[in-house]
Amino acid sequence: MLALTLIRPWSDALACGPKPIENRSWPPPRSALGQVIAFHGGKKWDEDAALDMRLPMERGVPALWPECPRLAIGSAEGVVGAGRLMGYVTPGGSIVCMDGGRERAVERTLYDGGRWYTGAYGWIFGHRRALHAPVLCRGAQGLWRLPDEVERLVREQLGGAT
Repeated sequence: MLALTLIRPWSDALACGPKPIENRSWPPPRSALGQVIAFHGGKKWDEDAALDMRLPMERGVPALWPECPRLAIGSAEGVVGAGRLMGYVTPGGSIVCMDGGRERAVERTLYDGGRWYTGAYGWIFGHRRALHAPVLCRGAQGLWRLPDEVERLVREQLGGAT
């Protein structure tokens, strides 16, 4: 299983919060489309991001994630969830999907999660699930492969649901 490392709380927002889009400066490889990708929470905690998610964006615009944790819980890094990479949006606004039949679902997710898209490549995830307990492991930059034992533990928690 492939994985993406994110600074926390972004990993949590993707795994168990309302964030269906992960912004990257590069597109996912075509071979990753349709695959289940693990969300790995890195060592770093971004307190400013956590605060920004909890506060209303402006008058009349609700917060992105009012339930965002207030402080870093633990300092261990590990896999916190996973989701299926349905497609992505390019900086120019084009949508690339794993197959044409899913384009409407990707468009809907992009529209519903548009506040999370910041204009780079927006990786769009569906069927997102948080793990009951994080699976501890070190992360890496880019899209990387989980060690076999970590993947086994992640899949045990996910069951067949993603």
